[in-house]
Amino acid sequence: YATAIADEAKQIALTQTDVMLLRGGAAKKEIVTALFDAIATRTDVNQFSAYFIGHGSFDGQTYKFNIPGPDITGAERAALLNKVKSQQQLVVAATSSSGALLEVIDTGDNNTGQRVLITATKNGREKTAVLFPEYLVHAITTAAADTDKNESISAMEVFDYANRSV
Repeated sequence: YATAIADEAKQIALTQTDVMLLRGGAAKKEIVTALFDAIATRTDVNQFSAYFIGHGSFDGQTYKFNIPGPDITGAERAALLNKVKSQQQLVVAATSSSGALLEVIDTGDNNTGQRVLITATKNGREKTAVLFPEYLVHAITTAAADTDKNESISAMEVFDYANRSV
């Protein structure tokens, strides 16, 4: 799913280097942190999207994005996102328990501009594997999610399509 999303993003990105895909051993916490630090130094980032696809966990207090090595907590993810100064941010958490992020990551107008957060679950207690990424990919790679038929798929249209499909 991550590869399909990255491929689609490359089709609309200004440059191919604006799309970065981290998977497996390349998705370690120190690498993700360094990438966000590098993006935070850029002054030309008007729109920023981050997709976190995989496994998540929630112990009743702390959400964690499960990656090789130390996991990234929800609070750490919020801090990484807050470093990126952009007018618009789209953050997609397509993991189990991702709904726990709704209490941790600021959305709407905040110090980084406008941020939209899409989660695969409604809360952190939904721990089973999620189907959301499959329908997310279908929404952004076909015209099926374009409900207003304007040949552009908004974050709301993507979410609505994936939500209905799940």
